[in-house]
Amino acid sequence: MATIELKGELEILKQVFGRICNPNGFSPAAARYAFFYLWLVSPPNHCRYTNGSRICQTELFENATYPLDFIAPVQVLWKAHELPYKSKSHSTDAGIASKDVEPGSLAGGDVRVAWLRVHPAAYEKASQALTDAITSTLENEKQSGRPSVEVEIADLRGQFSCFDLTGPKSSQVIWGALTPVKQNTVDTKKHVSTSLLTSAATDK
Repeated sequence: MATIELKGELEILKQVFGRICNPNGFSPAAARYAFFYLWLVSPPNHCRYTNGSRICQTELFENATYPLDFIAPVQVLWKAHELPYKSKSHSTDAGIASKDVEPGSLAGGDVRVAWLRVHPAAYEKASQALTDAITSTLENEKQSGRPSVEVEIADLRGQFSCFDLTGPKSSQVIWGALTPVKQNTVDTKKHVSTSLLTSAATDK
Protein backbone atom coordinates (compact mmCIF):
# COMPACT_ATOMS: atom_id res chain seq x y z
CA MET A 1 0.00 0.00 0.00
CA ALA A 2 1.19 3.51 -0.79
CA THR A 3 1.11 5.90 2.17
CA ILE A 4 0.44 9.65 2.11
CA GLU A 5 0.98 11.73 5.23
CA LEU A 6 -1.06 14.79 6.14
CA LYS A 7 -0.09 17.15 8.94
CA GLY A 8 -2.13 20.10 10.11
CA GLU A 9 -4.75 21.31 12.54
CA LEU A 10 -7.30 18.65 13.43
CA GLU A 11 -10.31 20.69 12.32
CA ILE A 12 -8.65 21.51 8.99
CA LEU A 13 -7.82 17.86 8.28
CA LYS A 14 -11.41 16.96 9.12
CA GLN A 15 -12.58 19.38 6.43
CA VAL A 16 -10.11 17.91 3.93
CA PHE A 17 -11.35 14.36 4.51
CA GLY A 18 -14.92 15.59 4.36
CA ARG A 19 -14.36 16.79 0.79
CA ILE A 20 -12.97 13.54 -0.60
CA CYS A 21 -14.36 10.65 1.47
CA ASN A 22 -17.69 8.88 1.28
CA PRO A 23 -20.02 10.92 3.54
CA ASN A 24 -22.46 8.01 3.90
CA GLY A 25 -19.91 5.69 5.46
CA PHE A 26 -17.68 5.96 8.49
CA SER A 27 -15.85 9.28 8.39
CA PRO A 28 -12.12 9.19 9.18
CA ALA A 29 -12.68 12.53 10.91
CA ALA A 30 -15.16 11.05 13.38
CA ALA A 31 -14.18 10.68 17.01
CA ARG A 32 -16.36 7.59 17.12
CA TYR A 33 -18.73 5.61 14.96
CA ALA A 34 -21.80 7.57 13.96
CA PHE A 35 -24.41 4.82 13.75
CA PHE A 36 -26.51 3.83 16.72
CA TYR A 37 -26.60 0.11 15.96
CA LEU A 38 -22.85 -0.15 16.56
CA TRP A 39 -23.53 0.72 20.19
CA LEU A 40 -24.93 -2.80 20.51
CA VAL A 41 -21.81 -4.35 18.96
CA SER A 42 -19.07 -2.39 20.66
CA PRO A 43 -19.09 0.30 23.37
CA PRO A 44 -18.52 3.82 21.98
CA ASN A 45 -15.34 4.32 24.03
CA HIS A 46 -13.71 1.56 21.96
CA CYS A 47 -14.83 2.93 18.57
CA ARG A 48 -12.58 5.90 18.04
CA TYR A 49 -10.73 6.98 14.91
CA THR A 50 -9.12 10.33 15.68
CA ASN A 51 -7.33 9.00 18.75
CA GLY A 52 -5.47 6.54 16.53
CA SER A 53 -6.84 3.33 18.02
CA ARG A 54 -8.71 2.23 14.89
CA ILE A 55 -8.12 2.30 11.12
CA CYS A 56 -10.95 3.81 9.11
CA GLN A 57 -11.91 1.92 5.95
CA THR A 58 -13.56 4.30 3.47
CA GLU A 59 -13.77 5.26 -0.20
CA LEU A 60 -11.87 8.11 -1.85
CA PHE A 61 -13.34 10.45 -4.46
CA GLU A 62 -12.05 13.46 -6.31
CA ASN A 63 -12.43 16.80 -4.56
CA ALA A 64 -16.08 17.60 -3.78
CA THR A 65 -17.48 15.30 -6.48
CA TYR A 66 -19.13 12.52 -4.44
CA PRO A 67 -20.84 10.27 -5.56
CA LEU A 68 -19.02 10.73 -8.87
CA ASP A 69 -15.34 10.26 -9.70
CA PHE A 70 -14.59 7.34 -7.40
CA ILE A 71 -10.83 6.72 -7.07
CA ALA A 72 -10.21 3.76 -4.76
CA PRO A 73 -10.82 2.24 -1.34
CA VAL A 74 -8.49 3.74 1.26
CA GLN A 75 -7.45 3.30 4.86
CA VAL A 76 -6.97 6.29 7.16
CA LEU A 77 -5.01 6.03 10.40
CA TRP A 78 -4.44 8.94 12.76
CA LYS A 79 -1.15 9.14 14.60
CA ALA A 80 -1.98 8.86 18.28
CA HIS A 81 -1.22 11.76 20.57
CA GLU A 82 1.96 11.45 22.54
CA LEU A 83 1.40 11.43 26.27
CA PRO A 84 2.01 14.77 28.00
CA TYR A 85 5.26 14.96 29.89
CA LYS A 86 6.87 17.30 32.36
CA SER A 87 9.28 19.63 30.63
CA LYS A 88 12.64 20.32 32.15
CA SER A 89 12.86 23.46 34.25
CA HIS A 90 14.62 26.32 32.58
CA SER A 91 15.86 29.62 33.87
CA THR A 92 14.22 32.86 32.75
CA ASP A 93 14.44 36.48 33.78
CA ALA A 94 11.37 35.90 35.91
CA GLY A 95 12.82 32.86 37.65
CA ILE A 96 12.41 29.11 37.17
CA ALA A 97 9.67 27.92 34.82
CA SER A 98 8.31 24.42 34.57
CA LYS A 99 5.18 23.31 32.76
CA ASP A 100 3.39 20.37 31.24
CA VAL A 101 4.04 20.03 27.54
CA GLU A 102 1.47 18.45 25.26
CA PRO A 103 3.26 17.36 22.06
CA GLY A 104 1.40 18.44 18.95
CA SER A 105 -0.54 21.18 20.68
CA LEU A 106 0.53 24.51 19.30
CA ALA A 107 -0.84 28.00 19.58
CA GLY A 108 -2.46 27.71 16.15
CA GLY A 109 -4.50 24.64 17.10
CA ASP A 110 -4.34 20.93 17.74
CA VAL A 111 -1.73 19.77 15.20
CA ARG A 112 -2.25 16.17 14.12
CA VAL A 113 -0.82 13.67 11.66
CA ALA A 114 -2.92 11.29 9.56
CA TRP A 115 -1.75 8.56 7.19
CA LEU A 116 -3.81 7.63 4.15
CA ARG A 117 -3.05 4.22 2.63
CA VAL A 118 -4.12 3.49 -0.93
CA HIS A 119 -3.27 0.93 -3.61
CA PRO A 120 -0.09 1.99 -5.46
CA ALA A 121 -1.94 2.02 -8.79
CA ALA A 122 -4.24 4.76 -7.45
CA TYR A 123 -1.53 6.81 -5.74
CA GLU A 124 -1.29 9.61 -8.31
CA LYS A 125 -5.05 10.24 -8.40
CA ALA A 126 -5.29 10.00 -4.62
CA SER A 127 -2.43 12.45 -4.14
CA GLN A 128 -4.00 14.90 -6.59
CA ALA A 129 -7.40 14.61 -4.89
CA LEU A 130 -5.81 15.37 -1.52
CA THR A 131 -3.91 18.33 -2.96
CA ASP A 132 -7.09 19.74 -4.51
CA ALA A 133 -9.03 19.26 -1.27
CA ILE A 134 -6.30 20.94 0.75
CA THR A 135 -6.18 23.87 -1.67
CA SER A 136 -9.95 24.35 -1.50
CA THR A 137 -10.00 24.08 2.29
CA LEU A 138 -7.16 26.56 2.77
CA GLU A 139 -8.83 28.97 0.35
CA ASN A 140 -12.01 28.83 2.44
CA GLU A 141 -9.98 29.44 5.60
CA LYS A 142 -8.27 32.40 3.94
CA GLN A 143 -11.62 33.92 3.07
CA SER A 144 -12.66 33.39 6.69
CA GLY A 145 -9.72 35.45 7.91
CA ARG A 146 -7.20 32.69 8.64
CA PRO A 147 -4.54 33.06 5.94
CA SER A 148 -1.77 31.49 8.04
CA VAL A 149 -3.32 28.00 8.24
CA GLU A 150 -1.13 25.32 6.66
CA VAL A 151 -1.32 21.64 5.80
CA GLU A 152 1.73 19.54 4.98
CA ILE A 153 1.47 16.59 2.60
CA ALA A 154 4.25 14.04 2.17
CA ASP A 155 4.85 11.00 -0.02
CA LEU A 156 5.86 8.13 2.27
CA ARG A 157 6.06 5.40 -0.33
CA GLY A 158 8.95 3.14 0.57
CA GLN A 159 9.13 4.56 4.10
CA PHE A 160 6.85 2.06 5.83
CA SER A 161 6.81 -1.69 6.25
CA CYS A 162 3.26 -2.53 7.22
CA PHE A 163 1.91 -5.83 8.51
CA ASP A 164 -1.80 -6.54 8.89
CA LEU A 165 -2.36 -8.90 11.82
CA THR A 166 -5.76 -10.53 12.26
CA GLY A 167 -7.16 -13.07 14.64
CA PRO A 168 -7.63 -13.48 18.41
CA LYS A 169 -3.88 -13.71 19.08
CA SER A 170 -2.91 -10.50 17.25
CA SER A 171 -2.37 -8.50 20.43
CA GLN A 172 -0.22 -11.27 21.90
CA VAL A 173 1.96 -11.27 18.78
CA ILE A 174 2.52 -7.51 19.13
CA TRP A 175 3.19 -7.95 22.83
CA GLY A 176 5.90 -10.51 22.12
CA ALA A 177 7.48 -8.60 19.23
CA LEU A 178 7.76 -5.12 20.75
CA THR A 179 9.85 -3.97 23.69
CA PRO A 180 8.67 -0.50 24.74
CA VAL A 181 11.05 1.76 26.66
CA LYS A 182 10.64 4.76 28.90
CA GLN A 183 10.76 8.18 27.29
CA ASN A 184 11.00 11.43 29.24
CA THR A 185 9.15 10.80 32.52
CA VAL A 186 6.34 8.70 31.05
CA ASP A 187 6.29 4.96 31.78
CA THR A 188 5.70 4.09 28.13
CA LYS A 189 5.95 0.34 28.67
CA LYS A 190 3.25 0.37 31.32
CA HIS A 191 1.07 2.58 29.13
CA VAL A 192 1.48 0.37 26.04
CA SER A 193 1.00 -2.79 28.08
CA THR A 194 -2.27 -1.51 29.50
CA SER A 195 -3.42 -0.46 26.03
CA LEU A 196 -2.61 -3.85 24.51
CA LEU A 197 -4.30 -5.78 27.30
CA THR A 198 -7.40 -3.59 27.00
CA SER A 199 -7.40 -4.08 23.24
CA ALA A 200 -7.05 -7.85 23.63
CA ALA A 201 -9.98 -7.96 26.03
CA THR A 202 -12.08 -5.82 23.69
CA ASP A 203 -11.34 -8.00 20.64
CA LYS A 204 -12.56 -11.19 22.32
